[in-house]
This record gives sequence, structure tokens and C-alpha cells, in this order.
Amino acid sequence: VIKQFAFLVMSLVVMCFVANLYKFEKFRFPLSSEHYYNLKEEIRVNFTFMPIIMLAIGGLLLVCLVFPAINGTHAWINLGIMTLQPAEFAKVAMIMLVAGTFCKARPKATWVELIKPVFLIFAAYFVIILVLQNDLGSAVVLAFVTVSCCMICTDVRLRKVQYVVAGLMAFALVGALFILSPIGTSVVEHLPLNAYQINRIITSVDPFYDRYGAGFQVSNSLIAFTRGGLVGSGLGTSIQKFGYLPFADS
Repeated sequence: VIKQFAFLVMSLVVMCFVANLYKFEKFRFPLSSEHYYNLKEEIRVNFTFMPIIMLAIGGLLLVCLVFPAINGTHAWINLGIMTLQPAEFAKVAMIMLVAGTFCKARPKATWVELIKPVFLIFAAYFVIILVLQNDLGSAVVLAFVTVSCCMICTDVRLRKVQYVVAGLMAFALVGALFILSPIGTSVVEHLPLNAYQINRIITSVDPFYDRYGAGFQVSNSLIAFTRGGLVGSGLGTSIQKFGYLPFADS
């Protein structure tokens, strides 16, 4: 409780600080204005923080690889008193990137020029998180956040791209429904994925599939919710905390 309260206070302070200093013009991507073909001139004339933010987050994502893996994933930076997961910052940064790039887009830019910076940065983040960090969950969420932001944009130049993306999302939805079936689960077991990734998918479909193995945390979390009901069992009185939940705070 103390840990969560401390994070809440820190988050409120940072939110107020950023809200007072935030200026949209300083957080857009420089490759979206009239100086599109001259990056040096664009940075000199109209400096923005977005390239620096993107490089910093990319660096943090790579720094995670230095720290020991947790459950097979190199996704956290251990600071001793706390851990940081840079992938969470990447999700917010992609929202800012999409908004800044599409809002201040050069009128004569083609749809390829429009989505190029977004696609390249997203691809770099996605590869680092999925392949190097081995974090399938964060990679999927990052993809969903980025695609959702692109679908919201009303620029007519992106209309065809949005139609294609909508079709791919529909296909992904059908695939997700297929995975929920018994046949789909058996197919997942034979996919060329890491063991942890396969277990993550299977336990999402059926948390009790491997109750004392890969599904231990998820299944006991559900039991804890069931025991507590709508109002909970009371602060500090949960039975599941006695060794049943390895990561009770998650």
C-alpha cells in the first residue's frame, strides 16, 4: 500500500509539472513541416524535443538488456528501490508522436511521407521489445496503441491506409477468436515461439491449464478475487498473500 501510494504522489507531481510546461509545438516531430527535406534546417529553425525523447526511450529499452531477466523477459531497469519498465514510456511517446506528426503535417506531403517517421520508430521499438527484450505482451499493447491512434486521424491521405489496417485488425480479431478454441490452443503449441510466449497465450485462454506452473500467478489471482468478492476480504486479511501470489502487487 505504501509503495502504491508513493507512486501515486509522484505521478500527480509529474503530471502537474508536465501539464504546466507542455507546449504542443515543442513535442511534434520535425519531419512534418515545410522543411521536410532539410532536417538540420528544421531543427535549427524550429527545435522540438520529440527526436530526443524517442532516442532516449530507445536507449532505455536497450539498457534493459544489461539487467537480469525476470520470468524470461529483459524489460525492467532495476534502480534498487524501484524498477522501471521503459516500454510503458514508449506507449505514451508513440501517442505523442502520432499526434504531433499528423496534426502538423506538411500539406503537400504524401501518405508515405506522412507515416514514415511513425512507422520507422514504431518498428524499431517493436523489434527491441519483442525480439531483444522477449516481451510479447508489451509489444502487442504498443502495436494496439499506435494503430488505434492512426485510425483516429481524419486526414484524407491516410484513408486507404486506414482501410487496410482495419482489414488487418478484423483478421487479427478472427485469429484471436480462433486461438480461444481448443483447436487454436493446440495450434499455438506448435508455433515457432519461445516457451514463455506459448505459455503466456495458453494461460490467457485457460489460466488453470497449468495451475502449478505457468498459470500459477494468474490462477491464484483469480482465486484471490473470488475469495474477496466485490468488497474484498479486508486490508491485510487475504489468504492468497501467504505464498500463493509471487507478484501480489501486480
